[in-house]
Amino acid sequence: MTQKWSGRPISGLQGDEKALPLSPEERQLIALIVDGHTNRGAARYFSLCERTIYRRMVRIRSKLGVSNRFELMLFAIEHGIIDQSQRRS
Repeated sequence: MTQKWSGRPISGLQGDEKALPLSPEERQLIALIVDGHTNRGAARYFSLCERTIYRRMVRIRSKLGVSNRFELMLFAIEHGIIDQSQRRS
C-alpha cells in the first residue's frame, strides 16, 4: 500500500529552494521536528508509518551532513530553513 503526503502546509518555512537539496516535504518534516514533534507525531501528520519518517530523517541528516536531531534543528535555524519569528509559541 502506498502512503501519500497530505500536502497540509506548515507555517515557518523559508529559504532558497535551490540552496539546499531538500524537497518541500522534507522541509515540512524539519519544521515539525523543530516544533517538537516526535517521529510518531510526524508520521500521524503525514499519514505515514513511523518507520518511514525514521528513514526520511536519516536521509535528511545525511543530505545536510548532521548527525542527530539537535544538529538538524540548529542547522535548520542557522540556514534559514525555519523562520523562528513565524514558529508557533
